[in-house]
Formats: sequence, structure tokens, C-alpha cells
Amino acid sequence: MDINEIRDRINAVDERILESFIERMRLSEDVAEFKRANKLPLTDKARERAILKQVQERAKKLNENRKTMNEEVATVVKPLKKNAANPLVSGLGKFNPRPVMPERPGLVVKDVHKIDADKGFYIADQNGVDALIGKIGEHTFVLKRFDEPVDTKIQVRQDKDNVYMVRAGGFKSLVEVSGDNMGVLVEL
Repeated sequence: MDINEIRDRINAVDERILESFIERMRLSEDVAEFKRANKLPLTDKARERAILKQVQERAKKLNENRKTMNEEVATVVKPLKKNAANPLVSGLGKFNPRPVMPERPGLVVKDVHKIDADKGFYIADQNGVDALIGKIGEHTFVLKRFDEPVDTKIQVRQDKDNVYMVRAGGFKSLVEVSGDNMGVLVEL
């Protein structure tokens, strides 16, 4: 097997991981919606401990380093908890658009990354507050508001048909673009 075949296999595994991760984000949002509707706390320490214990048991069976596995799970759980409590993030796999009126006075577009003629990502400053904005046709969405000015270019990479990894400033996320909706799946 040559290096290109190995890389192709890695890419196939990465694709399956991404698909599973997106499905997990959507299911996590369903849990969060249920908890909000039933006025339950968003975090569940007992559940988190049970998940970590399950990972430890799997790691032991796989003869892997438990600490490394726990760190990887914690890396996934931390942004989930952050996004569940953050009203500025569009949601975990659900569209929760925050319309923007680009014609408002004081709006300055600082950077643009077009996906195609109808879709794109923008860094815009409105009266001193920078935001990452997504646009599909006439629909506009605030994906992230920044505490500090963003002085870097938007970086976009398509990960899947309708999922993009977007970086702007210190912000990195997976953004789903579907029909006339756009939303942050998870902040990385």
C-alpha cells in the first residue's frame, strides 16, 4: 500500500467521523431542547461521569491510554457545554438564524469569502462590534459576535456537501449551509 492509498483511507475515516459527529451534535441539541422545555438543568455531571467511565472501559479493552481518551472526550464535551449555554451560537445542529440588516448605517464589511454567487461568509463591523455573518441570497445570519476586532481573513474549507469549517479571528466552527438556512453546528 502506498502513501496515497493510506491517505485515502484516512480521508474516508475522517468523513465517517464528521458524519457521526454531526449526528451527535443534532442529538445533543434534541436533548438540550427537551431539557429547556422541561426546565431541567443543561448540564448533568452524573451523565458526564458515566460517559467518561464508559470511555475508560473501552480504552482499557482497546489497550489505549485512558488519560488520552479522557482528554479527547473532554475536548468534545467542552464545546458542547459552551454552545448549549451560549445564546450567540446558532445551536448544535439546529438552525436558529439571527437576521441582520446589512443596509443599516454603520455596517462595514471587512472581509468576504464567497461559497458561490448566492452564498458567502463576511466579517462585518457594526458600530465597533465585529461579527461573522453568513449570507444566502437575501437571508443573512449572525454566526458569531466577537469581543475584539477581527484583523484576520476568513478561512473556509468545505468538509462535506453542506458543511464548512470556518475560521475567523480566534473562532473556528463547523457551519451547515442548507437551502436558505445557515447555522453553527459546533464551535471548535
